[in-house]
Amino acid sequence: SNFLQVLLAAEMSGFNYSKWDNIEISDDEADCHPNIDKSSWFRMKHRSRVEREEKEDAEKKIIVKEQQADRDRIEELTQRLKDEVDEADKEAIEEEIKDLQTTVSQRDARLEEFEQNKKWNVDNMCHVVEERTIVGKTKDNLTSSELPPDLARVQAAKEASRVLSKEAGSASIGSQT
Repeated sequence: SNFLQVLLAAEMSGFNYSKWDNIEISDDEADCHPNIDKSSWFRMKHRSRVEREEKEDAEKKIIVKEQQADRDRIEELTQRLKDEVDEADKEAIEEEIKDLQTTVSQRDARLEEFEQNKKWNVDNMCHVVEERTIVGKTKDNLTSSELPPDLARVQAAKEASRVLSKEAGSASIGSQT
């Protein structure tokens, strides 16, 4: 009994399904009540997901903008610190730099939290790298032996019927002797 439990635990620990925990499936029917129209439910879920993502994106943009402003201010204060000689100003500048660095690190933690809690879905899981449409072959790519598909099928059918009639003719000659 213990051996089976250990074996089962070892076997189950070999598979790590945690990478699928953050995937949102848009057509997941498990959470849809039977009295609710499925298409309406899917539209509502999609709309709420899109609104949540837009809200997160707006918050990320604000955080990034504030981060850049604070980093510029830290750089400016660091430059002033190198130029300043007055001790009172030096301490005030160092204190402001310390406060700004704390704020920046808190915002970095918030951005990291967004990335860690990001839900994957059909819209953001994949992206198109190259989109290409080939309508037809150019004259340079065509060889003389290539035929249009319809004509090639007709010729293949004619060849098959010719071979069959030839075999049928040779079979009838062989049976007469």
